[in-house]
Amino acid sequence: MNSARSVLWGIVSALAIFLSLGAWSLASPVGSSPDDNFHLASIWCGQGEREGLCEKGDKEPWRLVPHELSIGLCYVAQPRTTGKCTEEHLVVTDDMVPTKNVNSKGLYPPGYYWIYSFFVTPNVAVTTLAIRLTNAALFAILMVATWFALPRRLRPVLGWSSAVTVVPLGMFLIASINPSSWAITSLAVLFPSVLGFLHTTGKRRIVLGAMSAVAALMAFSSRGDAATYAAVSVLAALVLSFRPERSFLTRAILPAVIVIAAGVATVSAGQVGSALGGLSTTEPVGSLSMLVVQNLLNLPSLIAGAFGQTWGLGWLETMMPPVVWAFVIFVTAGTVFAALRWQGWRKALALAGVGATLIVVPMYILVSSGVLVGSQVQPRYLLPLLTVFVAVALAPSQDLAPSARVGQRLSAMQTIVGGVLLVTANAVALLFTMRRYVAPDYLYLDSHIDWWWAAGPSPMTTLVIGALSFCAALAVLVSSCIRISARMQEDDDQSRYAASASV
Repeated sequence: MNSARSVLWGIVSALAIFLSLGAWSLASPVGSSPDDNFHLASIWCGQGEREGLCEKGDKEPWRLVPHELSIGLCYVAQPRTTGKCTEEHLVVTDDMVPTKNVNSKGLYPPGYYWIYSFFVTPNVAVTTLAIRLTNAALFAILMVATWFALPRRLRPVLGWSSAVTVVPLGMFLIASINPSSWAITSLAVLFPSVLGFLHTTGKRRIVLGAMSAVAALMAFSSRGDAATYAAVSVLAALVLSFRPERSFLTRAILPAVIVIAAGVATVSAGQVGSALGGLSTTEPVGSLSMLVVQNLLNLPSLIAGAFGQTWGLGWLETMMPPVVWAFVIFVTAGTVFAALRWQGWRKALALAGVGATLIVVPMYILVSSGVLVGSQVQPRYLLPLLTVFVAVALAPSQDLAPSARVGQRLSAMQTIVGGVLLVTANAVALLFTMRRYVAPDYLYLDSHIDWWWAAGPSPMTTLVIGALSFCAALAVLVSSCIRISARMQEDDDQSRYAASASV
């Protein structure tokens, strides 16, 4: 009975997550995620030269691609222009246009583009939606599968770390065609999977090992920096779980292989090489000391930007009302602050390592490029690692006594309040994202639909389904976390009673 109930709840949870992300998939027109003209062309060229899809240009790195792939440029930086301007560009023709905005030089890893090149059809809108919905389904399936594979005490580490960092930027990017979708999904799953792999035995361990490998491959296939973050995540799990025993060394073989593979993927990524060499072609804006100090002082805006503060969604132009970022920052900061209690040197070292990476990576790129925060580095580059940072803060440490190795537990009231704030923030963020492209002057979007998809539910129906589905997913997560916390507290009490009785 319990097994059947678990399967049912798993299906319900996966469906709720998928529908909530599905609403974000429909919320914006073709070309709306950052650099979509580049990513669309790269997907079309993911298998190399193909007649009518990707043909060789006059010289490298130019390629000929369908004219529809420059679609996003018609409304970028024009906040009063809705998605309606895409309609004339989406008419299927045989016209091929030259572009150098394509991954022909290997700036990004080729895996993501190669896989989604099989989704390419003559209809760019259909292909875009297919990729967006597939990315949404991947996130839902991997999250729910990992949840059930993890031991009970580690499940909140997976669920809560993603929940508090995914709104609004994560929701937008996961349900997009941007490779950052896989970076966010893979990093959300990788750390908990490796941690669970190091703490379990039998079939559960095998499943978690497979999930770790899948997550790592997704990270390596998406972005160069995601491979770096994968290595940091696995190292954090190893530090938290370390035991000076031969059995631990045997278990650590798979994580060690992932770290080595991540290093190779990082070094071979053209994206990382460009970043290490500096991304700016202009003169530095000031002296080295000024660059370091100014960027350190402004670095928190990149973290806050993941929650919608200052930095907009899409091509950085869809701004969020303060209620979105205020609510999410409150919940995320509260979660991390509640977890900042002494749990031994392993916990301190793991958290410091991930936190240092969050600072060092953007600082190095900014300073080497000679620019200040606001150029070159965007919040989406740091979001995957931010999720890992929260997960590490919530994770258990091997330093603790066995009865206390359950990580940092939030109270029932803290979890409920956090869930309510996140649900509210997601609904508002989804509304304002849709409003930007559908009807900029209206809150009830169905009253004046300037742009929408040719088929499917209306804008307001999509909004309601997305908001309620996210609410349902959070309700399942919150209730599960409360039950797990209560059960863990009972186990702790029994362990302490047994220890005192033996004395």
